[in-house]
Amino acid sequence: MKGWIAIVALEESVGANYRPTAGYGFGDHTPHHRHVSVHDIFFIRSQTQLLAIARVQRIEAGASEKAVQRCPTCGTGQLGFRSTRTNSYRCLYGHEFSQPTASVRSGTEYRAFFGLDYVEISARIEAAELRPFELTNSRQLSLRPCDLDGLMRYVVRRDRNAEAVLKTWLTARPLTLTDEDADMAEPSEVLDEREHRHLGIRMRRGRKIFRDELIRRYGARCMISGCTTAALIEAAYIQPESVPKFNNPTNGLLLRSDLHTLFDLNLLGIDPARLIAALHPDMMESEYKSFDGAQLLVTNGRGPNRRALATRWDRFQAGLSKSGEQPPQIKAATAAAAS
Repeated sequence: MKGWIAIVALEESVGANYRPTAGYGFGDHTPHHRHVSVHDIFFIRSQTQLLAIARVQRIEAGASEKAVQRCPTCGTGQLGFRSTRTNSYRCLYGHEFSQPTASVRSGTEYRAFFGLDYVEISARIEAAELRPFELTNSRQLSLRPCDLDGLMRYVVRRDRNAEAVLKTWLTARPLTLTDEDADMAEPSEVLDEREHRHLGIRMRRGRKIFRDELIRRYGARCMISGCTTAALIEAAYIQPESVPKFNNPTNGLLLRSDLHTLFDLNLLGIDPARLIAALHPDMMESEYKSFDGAQLLVTNGRGPNRRALATRWDRFQAGLSKSGEQPPQIKAATAAAAS
């Protein structure tokens, strides 16, 4: 089971073409067309918002002819249009011209039919909110592979009707659920106790695409302890992943599993100004005392989002005010500022 973000033109996103009995058409010129299969889930959106979710029931293929425009110099079909230039067109390889060469291309047209597995989204989810879940950087593709696991969780938080439908689709599968979709199903129905424990670990580590992005950004190590044991390194969100403006790698930290827990419980904070860890007073008599004042490990000066850290730091300090005591490194910083 794979996930796809399918973009439809505005005139196609309403009316008969997209009733529950319809489907989505794509040609053999479409990248990834060979990878679409039965039971895949489509997130159908217009240029502005998510419209529906659908599950592929069957795929049909037929001959087709398509009008194409190409660069008259090199023949590529990847063209850009510039209305303010004399040569209105520019191809991917830099050739400029006033009119492209028109031709007809014979090929195969595919259509993924959804049957009754089509549900409109009632919540307003902007197209921009889906971007972090795309697995391609191209803005030209109308059919884009996506992080199915992450996008399903994001959508169900916003639309409860979608939650019920997605769970039904996943639990109805005849095959065992994969790492990517198992966390959406009812564990008691499809997973034994051992698989359930493994699932909890996978969820705790964070969705794979986000964790991989953090590793590329910071290196495969805990950003506080320096631990490099891959099995213990988890992706920690600074702000909830449901906040669209923070849904990118700058909103994450790589932390050892136990430090991740302390961070989630606001027993460990990070000063956004100096990128220094601070331990809650309740933890100062524990083995974690040595991490109080630890410098956050960043690569090439690319640290996390300071605004996200500042909001999280405020919550950490609110907990300190209730305890009535400040960690040593915060006291030292306050004293230094006063002097």
